[in-house]
Amino acid sequence: MPRRISSGIVGRSILGDIFTQDNTVQSVVENTNIVLQPSGSGIVESQSSIQINDQNTVRFGDSDSSNFVSMRAPGTISSNYTLTLPVDNGTDTQILSTDGTGALSWVNAGLVVTNRSAADSNTYYIAMSDQTSGTETELSVADGRLEFIPNPGRLSTNQLRVTASTSSSSTSTGALVVTGGVGIGGQLTAVDIVETSSIALKENIEPIENGLSSILALKGVTYNRKADENKDIESGLIAEWTEEVLPDLVTRDTDGNVVGIKYTKLTAYLIEAVKSLKLEIDELKNK
Repeated sequence: MPRRISSGIVGRSILGDIFTQDNTVQSVVENTNIVLQPSGSGIVESQSSIQINDQNTVRFGDSDSSNFVSMRAPGTISSNYTLTLPVDNGTDTQILSTDGTGALSWVNAGLVVTNRSAADSNTYYIAMSDQTSGTETELSVADGRLEFIPNPGRLSTNQLRVTASTSSSSTSTGALVVTGGVGIGGQLTAVDIVETSSIALKENIEPIENGLSSILALKGVTYNRKADENKDIESGLIAEWTEEVLPDLVTRDTDGNVVGIKYTKLTAYLIEAVKSLKLEIDELKNK
């Protein structure tokens, strides 16, 4: 049994290996633990807050006290705050979340989904994964190579490849379906280019007249494109000049300015021009 030894000084006493002074309980033997061990199933209970100072830790020992898990406060905080634990232990895979005032709750892991409006002109980067199963440890994006802008709903990528072999028989079928216009700033290469041309899709059908004179009025030219650094020589027609002869073959921008030519539509005029030449040749042969 330990002996109780009093120093005779009021407010300070020695009891075994600990002593008290000015509300401080301190061990006498250096580097020894102070153990509070109630008998039986009793617990150590406090009726007020317990404060751990100087970034010291609260430790949770394992079954044989050989190892522990500890928690400590940050080195510096600007003001006091309290974290209030949830009222239950949550469910499998849930995580702790704070409401910003320190109240913790269990929530399902996930991201908040926001519907970006048509007025949003910010650039967003599409996330990618290099895994096909399991979990991902890193979020990857491709700045300048794969981006999306809600206004005007534009997806930008350096290269788009469609590998499906779905055939197309209309403007609403195929491996790639585009319901609006397609602007191509470079070369277009294709095995076949098919334009819808069924009579079921057309009305106000009239034969082309003066096909030969229209073709003869067109002016074929060679030129260099200003944006072409290589200055390759190209051949074609000038849209503004073509409008003067065949206005139905030109295209316009949103401001109404003539910018392009429907070259494939020239075929119909060429056919009628050849037919006119054939008639003239036959007439000459019969003279």
